[in-house]
Amino acid sequence: MARCNYYVYQYITEDGQPYYVGKGSGSRVRAKHLYTVVPPEHRRIILRDGLTNKEAYDLESSLIAQYGCKKHGGLLDNKKITRWVAEPGWKHTVEAKKKISDGNTGKIRTAEQRKHYKGTTSTEVAKKIALTLTGRIRPVEVGQKVSQTLAHKLATDAVYFAKYWAEKNKQSVARKGKPWPAARRAAQNNKQLAKAIQLKDLANG
Repeated sequence: MARCNYYVYQYITEDGQPYYVGKGSGSRVRAKHLYTVVPPEHRRIILRDGLTNKEAYDLESSLIAQYGCKKHGGLLDNKKITRWVAEPGWKHTVEAKKKISDGNTGKIRTAEQRKHYKGTTSTEVAKKIALTLTGRIRPVEVGQKVSQTLAHKLATDAVYFAKYWAEKNKQSVARKGKPWPAARRAAQNNKQLAKAIQLKDLANG
């Protein structure tokens, strides 16, 4: 039975004109959006809730068609909606992934395009990310899978091999002679201890 936990919402301007229509569940209505600005709570309107994914998709599509997108002379910030975007758990097929990869191979992007691919991380955000990751232990099986993937990539891609070791050498030179901060040393010790315990548990299991 289809779950009825989806809703359709719209964002409106201060004068009540809709400028974005979306569908989602949970906290989607107040989450950050890629193509539009999330307004204050009083300008985030839930149009209908208790919908299945298909019902929400159909209503969203109907409203987008009714108001129109700005790039086509309409009111909304929405981009083109395709059906697969609305399907939870949707994934590209292996053939589709290869086609995308082949299409991007050798493509040179402009400075403007590259700017949209990677934003600048502020010092404050970088520190928060570092604190979040400090001491985090990866499951042994995840580490093994990552190692196998990397080994395969290094063995089969000469360009990647050269870039990988060039970056490793660059990092090594930059760190040479610099002592580890106490927090990093403690995190590394905890990581090694936790990994040893995991391996012991696996051996005993």
